[in-house]
Amino acid sequence: MRGTPGNTGFNGSETELSLADAGTVTEQFRADLGIIQEGWQSPVISGSTIYAPTAGGLGAFDLNGASGCSGTPTTCQPMWTGDVGGRQIGSAVAVSGWTVFVTAGLTADNRLFAFDIRGENGCAGTPVVCQPLWTAPDTWLAAPTVDGSTVYIINGDARVAAYDANGVTGCGGSPKVCAPLWTTTQVPTAAPITAAIGGGKLFVSTFDDTIEAFDAHGIEGCGGSPKVCSSLWTGEVQGDPHFWPTSPVVSGDRVYLAMDEVDEDWMPVQPLRTIVAGFPLDGGGACTPSTGTGRSCQPAWSASFDGTVQVNEAAAAYGKLYFQAAGVATPFPSQLVVIDTTDPGCSPGPCGPAWTSSIGPDAGQVSPIVANGVVYLDRSGSIQAVDANGVTGCSGTPKVCASTTFSTFPGPYASGSAISNGRLAVITFDAQERFTLRVFG
Repeated sequence: MRGTPGNTGFNGSETELSLADAGTVTEQFRADLGIIQEGWQSPVISGSTIYAPTAGGLGAFDLNGASGCSGTPTTCQPMWTGDVGGRQIGSAVAVSGWTVFVTAGLTADNRLFAFDIRGENGCAGTPVVCQPLWTAPDTWLAAPTVDGSTVYIINGDARVAAYDANGVTGCGGSPKVCAPLWTTTQVPTAAPITAAIGGGKLFVSTFDDTIEAFDAHGIEGCGGSPKVCSSLWTGEVQGDPHFWPTSPVVSGDRVYLAMDEVDEDWMPVQPLRTIVAGFPLDGGGACTPSTGTGRSCQPAWSASFDGTVQVNEAAAAYGKLYFQAAGVATPFPSQLVVIDTTDPGCSPGPCGPAWTSSIGPDAGQVSPIVANGVVYLDRSGSIQAVDANGVTGCSGTPKVCASTTFSTFPGPYASGSAISNGRLAVITFDAQERFTLRVFG
């Protein structure tokens, strides 16, 4: 969902679209996804396919707007649809090899589904409908994370479960159902959001203002049958955060986590502070005890910024962290806040923003994505673009950078975006929760 197993939101291979294209891109095609309840999912581009939730299952669309497309404006139907048994798609997808993974729920029956990305194995009919290659029961509706031959998902028991991405080990029956290769110990306050992988570690955010680290290979701190893995270390976010945490982000030799510091009696809303903590991937030296598993670690790096009510997922690129943060007063103006992770003042910190950019009133809460030197952000009815390096359109002390409208769309809301191969894909929706995939280029 966020581009890499480390959740960076960065596409380092995109070279076609740039800041110079702002205002000149046009809608190449659109697809009606139907009415989706609580459909806060992002599209995911892999190869020449866009994956997006639809009212009928998982939709796979031609990135080039050719297959299954017609009319003016060009409207596309899915090349194939993944059957999730009437469930609601609960997350963005993850793709690895020839398989795409997604979670979907139906009352108390939430499952992880694996489909053939080619729309061939287990697929039939006109239009093409695909049955899952395998499923796994009892998952939270969070985006799966895939690294190598393992797919990770937070399950209904507040544990992270690791499955064989190839659907072989631990799998059987017809239809095929897979059991975990191993699970973590229970993390009762685990946030039902995407886990991150980096440096051989699996990282999970919690509502206890911490980050939990496990051995991603299921070896260190693991034992028993079925195998269960204990936390290697727990990172404690300093301050007094009381809000939804971001997913962990692995960038360079650190893992980062952001939370909003909120007074528990915070109504009416007052200006708040966002705290960002960075930990070495092995926990670092500020841990008790100093060695072994089960360590409690303090951040080696920290930053903070004021005046926000909620930050969404961070993007990491070019030695920086990018946050889109909403303001606290109506009409909730949003800003891009950029933290320089190479600033020595952040170690241990806290340091402040390197620069900011005003995104405007009624801005959305879509997480930023970064590609080819551009940060893409959401504002009501448009996608905004800002120079990711803080040069073009930037001035003043403290530095402020101008945003420019990259593309516009009808309707006020967007739920997520992705960029690849010269295409920017955005999922928009209206007040009736009717969702549309729009592709610009």
